[in-house]
Amino acid sequence: MEYLLYNFTGISKPNGETKSIQLETVIRKYDKMFTSVAATTDELFTSKSFCLEADYYSMESIISCIEDGYVIVPFSRRFYIMDLLNYYNLGMKILFMRIKDYRKFREDYENSLVTVEDKRTKGLF
Repeated sequence: MEYLLYNFTGISKPNGETKSIQLETVIRKYDKMFTSVAATTDELFTSKSFCLEADYYSMESIISCIEDGYVIVPFSRRFYIMDLLNYYNLGMKILFMRIKDYRKFREDYENSLVTVEDKRTKGLF
């Protein structure tokens, strides 16, 4: 199954042009672009001020991205923009996914991980 991932590419100027800028810079220096300090990631998806690029990724590609330091964040009214700074402080890169797809992805991702059964413990009897 493929999932549609979004990458933040910049901001839209009033004249229709796009300015390429990192999301981290927008959060730190241009915080007035958001409606409030409590702005959520849903605002990135719904606002016409922000530019996003979307592409389909397979589960294998997403796992590879995660291993390379990417984190998948849903567009949600419960995930705050300021929380993204924690990921940037750790040196991670952020990709976004719509919340409906994110729920399905999270379930598929958990099922794709290899689990190892611990056989070191023994029963009492």
